[in-house]
Amino acid sequence: MPSRAASQDIFVDTEDRLAEEDEERAAKDLELRTKLKAESDARVERALRQKAEAVKWAKERETRERKGVEEQKSILSKVDDEVTPTIKGFKSQALLSNFINVQTPDGRFWTRRWAVVKAQKLYLYKDELATKPLETIDLPGTSWRNAMAAEIVTIPNSFAIKPKTGGERVFLADNKAHYYQTLAAIELKS
Repeated sequence: MPSRAASQDIFVDTEDRLAEEDEERAAKDLELRTKLKAESDARVERALRQKAEAVKWAKERETRERKGVEEQKSILSKVDDEVTPTIKGFKSQALLSNFINVQTPDGRFWTRRWAVVKAQKLYLYKDELATKPLETIDLPGTSWRNAMAAEIVTIPNSFAIKPKTGGERVFLADNKAHYYQTLAAIELKS
């Protein structure tokens, strides 16, 4: 049998070993907590940065949209000033006649139509030689929205008209000049 002194030595060695293990566990625990805190701080910092970038991006987008709308209003007023004398001189003649693309009601296709704005109506013909319009849209009371200023991704030079009778028709001009001419003519007659 081991002597009493030997058992005390084993007991002391065990206590020392347990104390060392406790210190190691405490050190590892502290290291783990420090690491977790650093990761948490990094996640919070990243989230704050992302939020700040999102706010900055939203403000920039809003500014761009506002500038775009102001620019279009300015251009429309210039076109309006240029077209008004023509209207006064030729009230019975068409204010606008050119080709424009019209989105089908189901929104899947675009059809090319000859558009004529005359006597507060927008007439859509199959082509420039047709005598009977395929569709007539009354312009008084209609509202239009610039599809480029919409919150969705859009096609340049496109706009939508919403007649009093309901529904919404989307149009696509061939170029910026036709786009502004068409909008000016529609706005003057609505």
